[in-house]
Amino acid sequence: MIRNNALLYIDNALFAKTQMITSIDLARNQLSVFNQTTFSQISTTLSSVDLSQNPIECSCKSQWLIKMLRGAIDVQNGKETTCSSSSPKPFGGEALEFIQPNDLCTANFPVYFSTGFSIVIVVIIIVIAYHFRWQLRYKLFLLRLAILGYREILDENDREEYDFDIYVISTEDDENWIQDQLKPYFQGLPYYKRSRNVFTDDDLPIGMHRTEAVDHVLTRSFKILVLLSKAACADDWFLTCFRMAMDQVADTQTENIVLVFLENIEEDV
Repeated sequence: MIRNNALLYIDNALFAKTQMITSIDLARNQLSVFNQTTFSQISTTLSSVDLSQNPIECSCKSQWLIKMLRGAIDVQNGKETTCSSSSPKPFGGEALEFIQPNDLCTANFPVYFSTGFSIVIVVIIIVIAYHFRWQLRYKLFLLRLAILGYREILDENDREEYDFDIYVISTEDDENWIQDQLKPYFQGLPYYKRSRNVFTDDDLPIGMHRTEAVDHVLTRSFKILVLLSKAACADDWFLTCFRMAMDQVADTQTENIVLVFLENIEEDV
């Protein structure tokens, strides 16, 4: 007899050394969950049990307990052996002897289904949002533009805080334009230093993997110039660098990318 002792749980090995027990009185405790292993040790000898006035949690996990009580065991105070008020509806306060074991798992199905369905919906939304992230950012930009109106965006950081003044993302086909037009312009600026400008991949830091070098320069450049052309839109390496630049902008929340269209680009390119 272990009744009226404010017990919160029963050790799994409680009956391991006393397997000839025929009667158990656990009434008037605070037991909410019973472990099947505990009772399996005395399942062949147990003939009477009293679990009344315990806040028993009735869920799919307690299905085995209902089956045991509906077997050959004599249940004492059966009408007072009820589910706790925190049990899923409609079992709260219901006597265990009136509950069908299979109903416990069936009652939880809507909860499991709705939870699983919600997770699937969230995953789908995340995948769609990631797939259309650039379009969404563009729409948000237009919305902000409509609400706030155009205003010049000033750089919060000083140019001297960066290791590089500009980093140019382009293709080999555009190198002539860089040499003839872009480079002479920057060489005419009073603060121009050759070591602080990356016009082509040949100017990337040595001793690094190509992708690592691009990431190194991207995070340390005051401005990033993206030269857009039809050839660029078809160049895998250019698109890779462009995506890295956009990801860097998204991560740092800076607006330091300047797009330069070298020619008209059709929408289907």
